[in-house]
Amino acid sequence: MVFTVSILYQVQTVGLNPFQLVLVGTVLEFTAFVAEVPTGILADVYSRRLSILIGFVLVGLGFIVEGSIPQFWSVLLAQVIWGVGATF
Repeated sequence: MVFTVSILYQVQTVGLNPFQLVLVGTVLEFTAFVAEVPTGILADVYSRRLSILIGFVLVGLGFIVEGSIPQFWSVLLAQVIWGVGATF
């Protein structure tokens, strides 16, 4: 449900256009792709439980960043944080 609200927030409050929405999604997917190996190594070397906790914290932090500053650059930053958190 948070993901749907996030898209509505990006369109209605931040006022992103279709190109910016595609760019936001691309940044999220690229970040998740790049972070797969380092986060997997961290999970294997230390703890999968720790990895899951870090993931929850980072995804939550991403939503806080996105919701606290209604500007395009903060949405992109939030997607980077969210993408790394999703890979944990």
